[in-house]
Amino acid sequence: MKNAIFLHLYYRHLWQEIMERLKSIPFPFNLYINLVESHTDSIDILKDFPEAIINISPNQGMDCGGQLRTLHYWLEHGHNEELIIFLHSKGKPLTETPAKTKETDELRNLLWSIVTPEKYPLVEQAFLDEKVGMVGEKSWHRYPPLDHGSPIPECEYYCNLLKLNNYETNNFGFCAGTMFFVRSKIFKQVFSSVDILKIVEELPISSNGGNIHALERIFGYIVLSEQFKIAGVSITPTLKG
Repeated sequence: MKNAIFLHLYYRHLWQEIMERLKSIPFPFNLYINLVESHTDSIDILKDFPEAIINISPNQGMDCGGQLRTLHYWLEHGHNEELIIFLHSKGKPLTETPAKTKETDELRNLLWSIVTPEKYPLVEQAFLDEKVGMVGEKSWHRYPPLDHGSPIPECEYYCNLLKLNNYETNNFGFCAGTMFFVRSKIFKQVFSSVDILKIVEELPISSNGGNIHALERIFGYIVLSEQFKIAGVSITPTLKG
C-alpha cells in the first residue's frame, strides 16, 4: 500500500462526518487512528474500518501529540508506506457558539479537501517532482513574511533536538492546520534517531501552547531541512523551498 492515513480523532460528535469523508477518499490507504482517552476511545472504529490500526492515548499535545504517538507506532510496526497523510478532527466543542462552529467547520472542509477526488489529482501531480516532500492546502501554506509564517521561540528547541538546519539556512515553511501529505522517508530519517514519546510527554495536557504551535511548524521545517520542497495545491500547485 502506498498511502498511510494518520487520523487523530478528538471530537466524538464529528466521527460520522469523518467516517463519510474517509469512505469517499479516491485512493487506497492503510488507516492508523489515534483515539483520545475519555473522548473518543469508545467509538467502534472497526465496524466501519475493520482493518484500521487503533491506538488510544492520553489527551496530551492536541493533534500534534496524537500524531507523534501514531508515528512512533508506525516506525516500529507500520508497513513502510511511501506517503503519510496527517488528518485530524478539526472542530469545536458542542458548547461553542454557532458562529465559531461554522468558522471551524469551513476550515475543516478546506484542510480536508486535499484528500477529495477534486484535489487529489493535484497532489499526485505535485509529487511527480521528486524534490517535493510535503503537499497541503495552498492557502494555508505559511512561510515568512506571511502572517504566522515565521518561527516562534519554541521552534529553536525542536530544531536543535532534531538536528535541523533551518536557522542556519533561514529556510522556514509549513502547512498550517497540520493536515498534509509527506514522503514517509523524510520523517523516518529524522524521527528514527530521537525518543518520540519523550517529545510528546513534554507537551501540555489537554491545552494549546507554544510547544504545540512549534511542532505544527516543525513538521514542515523537517521537510525543508532535508532539502525537499513544500507544495500548496489549489487550482495550480505552488512551491516553496
